[in-house]
Amino acid sequence: MSHVGAAFAYSQYWGMYADRYEFELVSSVMSNLYVQYFTNVTPSFQSDRFAAPDKFSRRAWATYYLKALPQLETVLEMTENTLPVAHAVALVWKVQISHRVADLYGPMPYSDANNAQVSVKYDSQEEVYKQMFVDLNTAITVLAQNRTANAFGTDDQIYSGSVEKWYRFANSLKLRLAMRISDVNFADATKYAEEAVAAGVMETAGDDAFLIATSSSTTPYGWLSAWGETYMSEAMQSVLVGYEDPRLPIFFNKPVDESYNSNYRGARNGMNSIEMGLAEHAKNTLSLLGSRFSDSDSKNTEPLMVMNAAESYFLRAEGVIKGWNMGGTVEALYKKGIECAMKTWGISDAAITAYITSDKLPMAPGGYFNTPAMNQFPVKLSADESEQLEQIALQKWLALFPYNSLEMYADIRRTGRPHLYDRIHTDDETVGVNQLPARYLYPEDEITKNKSEYQNGLKLLGGEDKITTRVWWDIK
Repeated sequence: MSHVGAAFAYSQYWGMYADRYEFELVSSVMSNLYVQYFTNVTPSFQSDRFAAPDKFSRRAWATYYLKALPQLETVLEMTENTLPVAHAVALVWKVQISHRVADLYGPMPYSDANNAQVSVKYDSQEEVYKQMFVDLNTAITVLAQNRTANAFGTDDQIYSGSVEKWYRFANSLKLRLAMRISDVNFADATKYAEEAVAAGVMETAGDDAFLIATSSSTTPYGWLSAWGETYMSEAMQSVLVGYEDPRLPIFFNKPVDESYNSNYRGARNGMNSIEMGLAEHAKNTLSLLGSRFSDSDSKNTEPLMVMNAAESYFLRAEGVIKGWNMGGTVEALYKKGIECAMKTWGISDAAITAYITSDKLPMAPGGYFNTPAMNQFPVKLSADESEQLEQIALQKWLALFPYNSLEMYADIRRTGRPHLYDRIHTDDETVGVNQLPARYLYPEDEITKNKSEYQNGLKLLGGEDKITTRVWWDIK
């Protein structure tokens, strides 16, 4: 592995927070719970009730600036004048890992992030997005001229250097970011989204981007399951069981306790320590993440999803409703999104067809809180546009499980969809049980070591460093 290739691989791993400890603090006890992919039955974690210590909020920021970005900037510097195709791929990766930080915090150092100085200026989130579109367009132009080439070879831990796949990934990322800004800059969003689709986005499960796992770069869910952090939420139970979703036995196992293992079981989000201590919320009475992810023998080998073709189809379906030219109808794109999401997990064509045309509804989990069905929408697409938006969001929610809760956290803040259960309790009086925190908090190190620029960042944010202060694109 060359030095530049090793640096790129390093930036891929840390850019996705693939280390079990980083993933735990960035996603497992934060965004995974916020979007109700899992529930929490560990009293020592209050983040499911919106009370999170600084060490949780700071990890995404620290890992990006201390591990992922420095290595990637080295790659960009070393390839700028000598390896244009590799440089383009690295630019795409910079946008991928940077937008996640911007979406979590708001303003951030971007244009000046690699100045090697103690004090680093913040850019507004709007400026960060503008530069990310510039970087993407620059990269896409180069990749479009070299689609049969290879960059980084096996050092590339996602596509083994395939420029064709990186080209489609770049366009899909452009589409994602265009949709993200659609409420604050509809004209640019329309332009970028239509450009991305016309150029060619991800279209098959073979285009899916997965970060491979190796013995020296493990992926986290086996560890997190062993630590008791991946139990089924009642939101997942309602939808997966009610729809008779063929991915259910892949995503979750039945409870270990024989008194409860006749079916899959989840628990509500936001329980207090007393409710967590009830016998029916004991860990062995709930469904743990599926064996494919959680068995000790596979914890080092299951790859981590970065982006999939299903997301592109669901973005395109939503785009059609916005009036954009997305190369298909809402119904056709919605169905293709479900098909790709299923193909990712090896579901048969017959099962996919039955699912797409199903009139089955989410089920009522009942349980201690007498929980009703999460909604009354079938998988079969409605003729009503407002219902279609809910169905598209719900299928995207399922398609991004279990890896991309950070993306769903951003998407739910943008749209308010899918409508999930209210939490049972919130420990922060400023955030209701039917709401979500609007952002993560800046780490304390920024306040003490980059104070003046941190203060300027708050001015760009337009509010205090609180979880209720919305980021730039979150206006609904």
